[in-house]
Amino acid sequence: VILEYRGPAQRKIILEYERIGWDTEKNSIWMEEEYPGIYTQQVLLFADEKLVLRMEEELEGIPHELLPPRECRQKPFETAHSHLAALNRIARLLEEKQADNAIAEINKMEEEKKLMEALFPIQQEE
Repeated sequence: VILEYRGPAQRKIILEYERIGWDTEKNSIWMEEEYPGIYTQQVLLFADEKLVLRMEEELEGIPHELLPPRECRQKPFETAHSHLAALNRIARLLEEKQADNAIAEINKMEEEKKLMEALFPIQQEE
């Protein structure tokens, strides 16, 4: 996810965020001023994760809120059935000591792979 803020040039913009998924990460960083008045920051957001963020500007050492806490997440229909989402679910299940459910998820992925190979046979040139 690339976050962008537009405002006056040469300011100190602070991004505070919490990435919530199978683990949680909190961070507070200065946003880069890519162009005059355009500040950006890239945050890696995996499938099935959400991001809670807020922005503030530091003026004379005092923080001023620019954006109150706001949540963004991947849309479920875009990520719920992706290969990466399945891998995240397996990792979460293993972390939660649910090996039987993780094995079931792996078996489901293997069945989907067989189905794809049957539906879309690809012959490689030798």
